[in-house]
Amino acid sequence: MMRANHKRVRHLLIPLMVGMLSWAGWWASSAVAAPTAMLPQDDDSASTDLTDAQIKKMHDQVADLCGKKEYEKALAVLLEILTARPGDSMALYNAACVQAHLGQVDKSVALLHEAVLAGFVNFDYMKVDPDLEPIRSHPQYQELLKAIGTAYDNAAEFMVEWSRKSLGEEAIIEKVNALKLVLATSLPQSTADRMKRSISSQMEYQIEHLFGEPPSAFVLLMVPTPEQADRIINSVRVGGFYDHDTRRLVTRDLGPSLSHEITHVLHHAQMDRLGQKHPMWIQEGLASVFERYEPGPAGQVTVLDNSRVNVAVNLSRAAALTTWKKFVEIDASRFNRVRARARYAEARAMFQYISETAPGGLEAWYKTYLEMYPEDPSGLTAFETVYDQPLDEIERGYRIWLHDKEKVPESVHEREPAIGVWVANQMANDGVGIVAVHPGSAAREAGLKPRDIILEFDGQPVYDAEELVMLVLKHSQNDEINLKIRRFNAEREVTVTLRPVDTRRGIQHIQEPGIAI
Repeated sequence: MMRANHKRVRHLLIPLMVGMLSWAGWWASSAVAAPTAMLPQDDDSASTDLTDAQIKKMHDQVADLCGKKEYEKALAVLLEILTARPGDSMALYNAACVQAHLGQVDKSVALLHEAVLAGFVNFDYMKVDPDLEPIRSHPQYQELLKAIGTAYDNAAEFMVEWSRKSLGEEAIIEKVNALKLVLATSLPQSTADRMKRSISSQMEYQIEHLFGEPPSAFVLLMVPTPEQADRIINSVRVGGFYDHDTRRLVTRDLGPSLSHEITHVLHHAQMDRLGQKHPMWIQEGLASVFERYEPGPAGQVTVLDNSRVNVAVNLSRAAALTTWKKFVEIDASRFNRVRARARYAEARAMFQYISETAPGGLEAWYKTYLEMYPEDPSGLTAFETVYDQPLDEIERGYRIWLHDKEKVPESVHEREPAIGVWVANQMANDGVGIVAVHPGSAAREAGLKPRDIILEFDGQPVYDAEELVMLVLKHSQNDEINLKIRRFNAEREVTVTLRPVDTRRGIQHIQEPGIAI
């Protein structure tokens, strides 16, 4: 049984019919009834017009009913979902699980087939799902297992086709077989190559030290233009997302958002293989760690401060941190909807503390957690095992450590050497956009203009404003720095001599959106 991974954007259902011919052929020739006969038929009042929120609530209701072993009631709710959304692959999959519990083996297999044709691709989880134990020996289930490899390959081809339709014929699309990725972007070829190198480096490191293997199924990684992203993501406030149900990752930038979501890809694949479901603090904490990090020798990872630490420090100094015993129990809905910014900051801070203080670092703690998961999925026992201390003592040390941390600067302040611009992240996917140029600044003298995109700082790619702030603050007054910028479609090099901004000449710009650098 699976809970649907509901998103604020439409799911991409990837049909797997090609390569499943033996399976589909059985379906066509079988005397087993069609899917509508697999479910209760006595509810003529089922609505065909349900909102996304109603569908989500009904999926959660199914999971709760199955937890109580009220399978007939769960089946009735699933029928209502499928009446409104016939192609809901998760409802079809869960209906297969319910029918298996009810002893309807043929119906269960037929519904599982329909789930696959509707886009279900989570075969790793399917192989270990205890709800499907009654159908493991069924001949058609065995046929499905044999066809999985071909189905994965053909799913990748559908991803390529869908990406071409979404991004246009000029899009750069490439399959990376070793990492099971389909990369699709509207960015220039040089940027696409840089993205591939960065992703490959991160994934190879994480596979070696944390997650063990690449995904079994291909994952679509799409980096559209800002205009395309507004349409595909459907929210200007969301930097990116990974939908594990449909294996689709869409991101607005090549920096923290991409690193965060790539971690989710590998983590979810590992959880499926192991049959584990890690709590949200671990899922989001690990992903947030890799927003800004440095890989070290022997698997050690250095977690670098980012703006999330400021939130965590503020919580600490206001005595508003959540106790660990309560924090690890927060479910997905509450984690992402109630004080989400604080939740993410606390989760990242906990993992940063682990990386700096745990014997063996983050890798040792996580390995211990995986081994102890059957005993304690929350992760608290892993703390006591690795640190060899009572939990209260470990948490006390964490709170002292966090309270004493310094905050990171989120902009360049007056009297500090500066470029002299205001910038924003979402003007470009592959750099930082200039919103406004300060009068009389070094940027104005160097010829920088609003809507220029800063791509590199002294030869180092920059993908978000926070990173650019930290690079600037490493320099002194009168240092010369080289920027690579893009103006419209042309790239150029610009030299800027850093100096403080004359704030008296910038009063008219005080309301400009963006971050001062």
